[in-house]
Amino acid sequence: MLFRKLAVISVVSCFLLSACTAPVVDSADPYGRALPVTRNFLKESYKEQYQLAFLKSLQTPFAAEKAYFIQKYAAALDSLGRSDEALEAIDKGLAMVEGAGKEKLLISKGLILFSLNDPNGALSILRPIIDTQREVAKSAKLGVVLHLSEYSNAFVAAVFAHMQLEQWKDAIDVLSDTYAFSEGPGFFSYQSLLYRYIMARADTPALANPMLEMRAKKGAEIEKSHYGDLLRMWQGADNEREVNKRYMGLKPSAAQQDVLAEILFYRSAYQRFVKKDVALSKVIFDRLNRLEPYGSIEWIYGKRVLQ
Repeated sequence: MLFRKLAVISVVSCFLLSACTAPVVDSADPYGRALPVTRNFLKESYKEQYQLAFLKSLQTPFAAEKAYFIQKYAAALDSLGRSDEALEAIDKGLAMVEGAGKEKLLISKGLILFSLNDPNGALSILRPIIDTQREVAKSAKLGVVLHLSEYSNAFVAAVFAHMQLEQWKDAIDVLSDTYAFSEGPGFFSYQSLLYRYIMARADTPALANPMLEMRAKKGAEIEKSHYGDLLRMWQGADNEREVNKRYMGLKPSAAQQDVLAEILFYRSAYQRFVKKDVALSKVIFDRLNRLEPYGSIEWIYGKRVLQ
Protein backbone atom coordinates (compact mmCIF):
# COMPACT_ATOMS: atom_id res chain seq x y z
CA MET A 1 0.00 0.00 0.00
CA LEU A 2 1.36 3.17 -1.12
CA PHE A 3 3.98 4.88 0.86
CA ARG A 4 5.80 2.75 3.27
CA LYS A 5 2.75 1.14 4.20
CA LEU A 6 2.82 3.75 2.83
CA ALA A 7 2.13 0.45 1.65
CA VAL A 8 -1.63 2.29 1.62
CA ILE A 9 -3.78 0.34 -0.82
CA SER A 10 -4.76 -3.27 -0.48
CA VAL A 11 -8.29 -4.53 -0.87
CA VAL A 12 -8.05 -7.35 1.62
CA SER A 13 -8.14 -7.44 5.40
CA CYS A 14 -7.50 -9.62 8.43
CA PHE A 15 -10.04 -7.61 10.36
CA LEU A 16 -11.33 -10.66 12.18
CA LEU A 17 -8.64 -13.28 11.98
CA SER A 18 -7.92 -15.58 14.86
CA ALA A 19 -4.43 -15.93 13.39
CA CYS A 20 -3.65 -12.21 13.16
CA THR A 21 -0.79 -10.65 15.11
CA ALA A 22 -2.83 -9.06 17.88
CA PRO A 23 -6.27 -9.10 19.46
CA VAL A 24 -8.84 -8.08 16.84
CA VAL A 25 -12.51 -7.27 16.93
CA ASP A 26 -14.94 -10.16 17.25
CA SER A 27 -17.86 -9.91 14.83
CA ALA A 28 -20.38 -10.43 17.61
CA ASP A 29 -19.00 -7.64 19.77
CA PRO A 30 -18.49 -4.11 18.35
CA TYR A 31 -16.27 -3.28 21.33
CA GLY A 32 -14.04 -6.23 20.45
CA ARG A 33 -12.90 -9.33 22.28
CA ALA A 34 -9.31 -10.49 22.36
CA LEU A 35 -8.41 -13.19 19.87
CA PRO A 36 -5.12 -15.13 19.92
CA VAL A 37 -1.83 -13.46 19.05
CA THR A 38 0.51 -15.20 16.63
CA ARG A 39 2.83 -13.54 14.09
CA ASN A 40 3.56 -9.97 13.06
CA PHE A 41 3.86 -10.36 9.31
CA LEU A 42 4.61 -6.68 8.73
CA LYS A 43 7.54 -6.70 11.13
CA GLU A 44 8.94 -9.83 9.49
CA SER A 45 8.55 -8.28 6.04
CA TYR A 46 10.37 -5.07 6.92
CA LYS A 47 13.14 -7.00 8.67
CA GLU A 48 13.70 -9.00 5.49
CA GLN A 49 13.69 -5.82 3.38
CA TYR A 50 16.22 -4.20 5.70
CA GLN A 51 18.57 -7.18 5.76
CA LEU A 52 18.54 -7.62 1.99
CA ALA A 53 19.06 -3.93 1.16
CA PHE A 54 21.75 -3.53 3.82
CA LEU A 55 23.67 -6.51 2.43
CA LYS A 56 23.42 -5.16 -1.14
CA SER A 57 24.62 -1.73 0.00
CA LEU A 58 27.78 -3.37 1.32
CA GLN A 59 28.38 -5.41 -1.83
CA THR A 60 28.25 -2.66 -4.46
CA PRO A 61 31.27 -0.41 -5.11
CA PHE A 62 29.23 2.23 -6.95
CA ALA A 63 28.17 5.32 -4.98
CA ALA A 64 24.83 5.84 -6.75
CA GLU A 65 23.86 2.19 -6.36
CA LYS A 66 25.01 2.16 -2.74
CA ALA A 67 22.85 5.24 -2.05
CA TYR A 68 19.89 3.46 -3.70
CA PHE A 69 20.17 0.50 -1.34
CA ILE A 70 20.77 2.77 1.64
CA GLN A 71 17.47 4.50 0.84
CA LYS A 72 15.79 1.10 0.75
CA TYR A 73 17.13 -0.09 4.08
CA ALA A 74 16.59 3.30 5.72
CA ALA A 75 12.91 3.13 4.71
CA ALA A 76 12.69 -0.37 6.19
CA LEU A 77 14.35 0.78 9.43
CA ASP A 78 11.87 3.65 9.61
CA SER A 79 8.96 1.25 9.13
CA LEU A 80 10.36 -0.89 11.95
CA GLY A 81 10.22 2.11 14.28
CA ARG A 82 14.01 2.58 14.21
CA SER A 83 13.68 6.08 12.80
CA ASP A 84 16.76 7.58 14.47
CA GLU A 85 18.91 4.95 12.76
CA ALA A 86 17.01 5.52 9.52
CA LEU A 87 17.72 9.26 9.63
CA GLU A 88 21.44 8.63 10.15
CA ALA A 89 21.45 6.22 7.22
CA ILE A 90 19.55 8.51 4.85
CA ASP A 91 21.92 11.39 5.56
CA LYS A 92 24.80 9.06 4.71
CA GLY A 93 23.10 8.21 1.41
CA LEU A 94 22.43 11.86 0.60
CA ALA A 95 26.14 12.62 0.96
CA MET A 96 26.88 10.12 -1.82
CA VAL A 97 24.78 11.60 -4.63
CA GLU A 98 24.20 14.92 -6.36
CA GLY A 99 21.41 16.62 -8.29
CA ALA A 100 18.32 14.66 -9.28
CA GLY A 101 19.72 11.56 -7.61
CA LYS A 102 18.93 13.07 -4.24
CA GLU A 103 15.17 13.31 -4.79
CA LYS A 104 14.10 9.84 -3.61
CA LEU A 105 16.42 10.03 -0.64
CA LEU A 106 14.99 13.44 0.28
CA ILE A 107 11.46 12.06 0.10
CA SER A 108 12.50 9.22 2.40
CA LYS A 109 14.04 11.75 4.77
CA GLY A 110 10.73 13.64 4.82
CA LEU A 111 8.90 10.44 5.76
CA ILE A 112 11.45 9.68 8.47
CA LEU A 113 11.10 13.16 9.95
CA PHE A 114 7.34 12.66 10.11
CA SER A 115 7.91 9.39 11.96
CA LEU A 116 10.14 11.30 14.37
CA ASN A 117 7.21 13.63 15.12
CA ASP A 118 8.63 16.55 13.16
CA PRO A 119 5.86 17.43 10.70
CA ASN A 120 7.33 20.87 10.02
CA GLY A 121 10.68 19.33 9.16
CA ALA A 122 8.94 16.82 6.91
CA LEU A 123 7.07 19.56 5.07
CA SER A 124 10.20 21.67 4.64
CA ILE A 125 11.53 18.83 2.48
CA LEU A 126 8.35 17.51 0.89
CA ARG A 127 6.54 20.71 -0.12
CA PRO A 128 9.25 21.99 -2.50
CA ILE A 129 9.33 18.59 -4.20
CA ILE A 130 5.54 18.51 -4.46
CA ASP A 131 5.33 22.07 -5.82
CA THR A 132 8.02 21.36 -8.41
CA GLN A 133 6.39 18.15 -9.58
CA ARG A 134 3.00 19.81 -9.89
CA GLU A 135 4.54 22.23 -12.38
CA VAL A 136 6.43 19.50 -14.23
CA ALA A 137 3.26 17.39 -14.43
CA LYS A 138 1.47 20.07 -16.45
CA SER A 139 3.65 19.28 -19.45
CA ALA A 140 4.58 15.67 -18.65
CA LYS A 141 4.45 13.38 -21.67
CA LEU A 142 2.60 10.67 -19.75
CA GLY A 143 0.08 13.11 -18.28
CA VAL A 144 -0.50 14.68 -14.90
CA VAL A 145 -1.95 11.62 -13.17
CA LEU A 146 0.82 9.23 -14.20
CA HIS A 147 3.54 11.73 -13.37
CA LEU A 148 2.21 12.68 -9.95
CA SER A 149 1.58 9.02 -9.14
CA GLU A 150 5.36 8.57 -9.04
CA TYR A 151 5.38 10.89 -6.02
CA SER A 152 2.38 9.47 -4.18
CA ASN A 153 4.37 8.71 -1.04
CA ALA A 154 5.55 12.33 -0.80
CA PHE A 155 2.00 13.63 -1.27
CA VAL A 156 0.43 11.30 1.27
CA ALA A 157 3.13 12.05 3.84
CA ALA A 158 2.59 15.78 3.32
CA VAL A 159 -1.15 15.34 3.81
CA PHE A 160 -0.59 13.65 7.17
CA ALA A 161 1.95 16.30 8.22
CA HIS A 162 -0.58 19.05 7.46
CA MET A 163 -3.22 17.06 9.36
CA GLN A 164 -1.03 16.81 12.43
CA LEU A 165 -0.49 20.59 12.30
CA GLU A 166 -4.25 21.02 11.80
CA GLN A 167 -3.61 22.85 8.54
CA TRP A 168 -6.81 21.50 7.04
CA LYS A 169 -6.95 23.66 3.91
CA ASP A 170 -3.37 22.73 3.00
CA ALA A 171 -4.12 19.07 3.67
CA ILE A 172 -7.08 19.13 1.26
CA ASP A 173 -5.06 21.08 -1.30
CA VAL A 174 -2.31 18.43 -1.37
CA LEU A 175 -4.79 15.54 -1.16
CA SER A 176 -6.63 16.79 -4.25
CA ASP A 177 -3.44 16.32 -6.30
CA THR A 178 -2.55 12.94 -4.80
CA TYR A 179 -2.65 10.01 -7.20
CA ALA A 180 -1.44 6.41 -7.14
CA PHE A 181 -2.07 5.02 -10.61
CA SER A 182 -0.53 1.63 -9.90
CA GLU A 183 -2.98 1.05 -7.04
CA GLY A 184 -5.96 1.16 -9.38
CA PRO A 185 -9.40 2.74 -8.78
CA GLY A 186 -9.38 1.69 -5.12
CA PHE A 187 -6.91 4.46 -4.38
CA PHE A 188 -9.62 7.05 -4.86
CA SER A 189 -11.65 5.40 -2.12
CA TYR A 190 -8.68 5.65 0.21
CA GLN A 191 -8.28 9.29 -0.80
CA SER A 192 -11.98 9.81 -0.11
CA LEU A 193 -11.68 8.31 3.34
CA LEU A 194 -8.82 10.68 4.18
CA TYR A 195 -10.95 13.54 2.86
CA ARG A 196 -13.89 12.60 5.10
CA TYR A 197 -11.56 12.52 8.10
CA ILE A 198 -10.07 15.93 7.28
CA MET A 199 -13.47 17.55 6.74
CA ALA A 200 -14.77 16.13 10.03
CA ARG A 201 -11.75 17.46 11.90
CA ALA A 202 -11.84 20.85 10.15
CA ASP A 203 -15.59 21.24 10.77
CA THR A 204 -15.58 23.97 8.10
CA PRO A 205 -17.97 23.29 5.20
CA ALA A 206 -16.38 26.08 3.17
CA LEU A 207 -13.27 23.91 2.74
CA ALA A 208 -15.21 21.29 0.76
CA ASN A 209 -13.55 20.24 -2.49
CA PRO A 210 -16.13 19.44 -5.23
CA MET A 211 -14.01 16.74 -6.86
CA LEU A 212 -13.23 15.00 -3.56
CA GLU A 213 -16.85 15.31 -2.45
CA MET A 214 -17.97 13.59 -5.63
CA ARG A 215 -15.43 10.80 -5.23
CA ALA A 216 -16.37 10.25 -1.59
CA LYS A 217 -20.09 9.96 -2.40
CA LYS A 218 -19.45 7.68 -5.36
CA GLY A 219 -17.09 5.51 -3.33
CA ALA A 220 -19.69 5.06 -0.60
CA GLU A 221 -22.18 3.92 -3.23
CA ILE A 222 -20.10 1.53 -5.33
CA GLU A 223 -16.91 0.52 -3.46
CA LYS A 224 -17.10 -3.12 -2.35
CA SER A 225 -13.94 -3.24 -0.21
CA HIS A 226 -13.36 -2.10 3.36
CA TYR A 227 -13.05 1.44 2.01
CA GLY A 228 -16.67 1.39 0.93
CA ASP A 229 -17.74 0.13 4.36
CA LEU A 230 -15.76 2.85 6.10
CA LEU A 231 -16.97 5.58 3.76
CA ARG A 232 -20.56 4.55 4.45
CA MET A 233 -19.81 4.60 8.19
CA TRP A 234 -18.41 8.13 7.90
CA GLN A 235 -21.62 9.13 6.12
CA GLY A 236 -23.61 7.96 9.14
CA ALA A 237 -24.45 4.35 8.33
CA ASP A 238 -24.80 2.09 11.38
CA ASN A 239 -22.78 -0.71 9.82
CA GLU A 240 -20.29 -1.81 12.49
CA ARG A 241 -21.41 -5.45 12.37
CA GLU A 242 -21.36 -5.49 8.58
CA VAL A 243 -17.80 -4.14 8.63
CA ASN A 244 -16.82 -6.92 11.00
CA LYS A 245 -18.50 -9.78 9.15
CA ARG A 246 -16.92 -8.89 5.82
CA TYR A 247 -13.44 -9.82 7.01
CA MET A 248 -14.02 -13.07 8.88
CA GLY A 249 -11.91 -16.06 7.87
CA LEU A 250 -9.46 -14.42 5.49
CA LYS A 251 -5.87 -15.64 5.46
CA PRO A 252 -3.51 -13.45 7.55
CA SER A 253 -0.70 -11.62 5.79
CA ALA A 254 1.24 -8.36 5.90
CA ALA A 255 -1.23 -6.80 3.45
CA GLN A 256 -4.19 -7.82 5.57
CA GLN A 257 -2.59 -6.42 8.71
CA ASP A 258 -2.01 -3.17 6.86
CA VAL A 259 -5.70 -2.98 5.99
CA LEU A 260 -6.72 -3.85 9.53
CA ALA A 261 -4.65 -0.89 10.70
CA GLU A 262 -6.69 1.37 8.40
CA ILE A 263 -9.96 -0.08 9.62
CA LEU A 264 -9.09 0.34 13.30
CA PHE A 265 -7.73 3.85 12.84
CA TYR A 266 -10.75 5.18 10.94
CA ARG A 267 -13.22 3.46 13.24
CA SER A 268 -11.47 4.93 16.29
CA ALA A 269 -11.31 8.38 14.70
CA TYR A 270 -14.98 8.23 13.73
CA GLN A 271 -16.02 7.39 17.28
CA ARG A 272 -13.91 10.19 18.75
CA PHE A 273 -14.41 13.04 16.33
CA VAL A 274 -17.89 12.36 14.93
CA LYS A 275 -19.75 10.29 17.53
CA LYS A 276 -17.84 11.91 20.45
CA ASP A 277 -17.52 8.52 22.13
CA VAL A 278 -14.02 8.81 23.57
CA ALA A 279 -14.28 5.58 25.56
CA LEU A 280 -15.10 3.43 22.53
CA SER A 281 -12.51 5.27 20.48
CA LYS A 282 -9.84 4.31 23.01
CA VAL A 283 -10.97 0.67 23.07
CA ILE A 284 -10.64 0.45 19.30
CA PHE A 285 -7.32 2.28 19.25
CA ASP A 286 -5.99 -0.06 21.91
CA ARG A 287 -6.57 -2.89 19.40
CA LEU A 288 -4.48 -0.92 16.90
CA ASN A 289 -1.65 -0.51 19.39
CA ARG A 290 -1.65 -4.23 20.14
CA LEU A 291 -1.68 -5.05 16.44
CA GLU A 292 1.57 -3.06 16.02
CA PRO A 293 1.17 -2.53 12.25
CA TYR A 294 4.75 -1.55 11.45
CA GLY A 295 4.99 0.95 8.60
CA SER A 296 1.37 2.12 8.89
CA ILE A 297 1.17 5.90 8.76
CA GLU A 298 -2.27 5.72 10.38
CA TRP A 299 -0.72 4.10 13.43
CA ILE A 300 2.10 6.64 13.59
CA TYR A 301 -0.30 9.56 13.27
CA GLY A 302 -3.01 7.96 15.38
CA LYS A 303 -0.73 7.73 18.42
CA ARG A 304 -0.53 11.53 18.33
CA VAL A 305 -4.23 12.32 18.01
CA LEU A 306 -6.18 9.34 19.42
CA GLN A 307 -4.31 8.29 22.57
